[in-house]
Amino acid sequence: MPPLFLRIFTAAALGGTLLCSPVLAYERSGDQSFSGGYLAGRSATKLRDNELASGYFSEALKADADNPQLVEKVFLLELSAGSMASAEEYATRVLGFNSQQRMARIVLGLRDFRSRHYEDARRNFQAAAYTPVGELTSALLSAWAHAGEGELNLALKALDRLYLLQ
Repeated sequence: MPPLFLRIFTAAALGGTLLCSPVLAYERSGDQSFSGGYLAGRSATKLRDNELASGYFSEALKADADNPQLVEKVFLLELSAGSMASAEEYATRVLGFNSQQRMARIVLGLRDFRSRHYEDARRNFQAAAYTPVGELTSALLSAWAHAGEGELNLALKALDRLYLLQ
């Protein structure tokens, strides 16, 4: 009987191969189907490769463009990969079917802040404030939006809301 470490190594290598096989099969086949992209995206997600998973799920979206779960999944993957321009586009789509998606509101609020559309930014931040974490985030980001307009008294007033959250 082989030593224990050899059996563990063999099992780990075989398991890794099996986990990667749907992704590799999809890459080799050139399959552009919904199911192929979806399954490859799930496998890439399990491997914690968000950028690869996002690409596969985006391919699946070409076959089912109005799938809300898939749109939201790609939005979150793009956001986690740091692809802000793409995340902003998907955030807009997410809000089309889920107006209370907190991260989509924050992403669009930050886009508005960056563009110096401070009122729109505050509106998005406020819409994200329906949970305790959302209230905290909203108060901080709204204060920055007021500061961006040079309204320091309003910025401090927005920060005062943090004391009420305790």
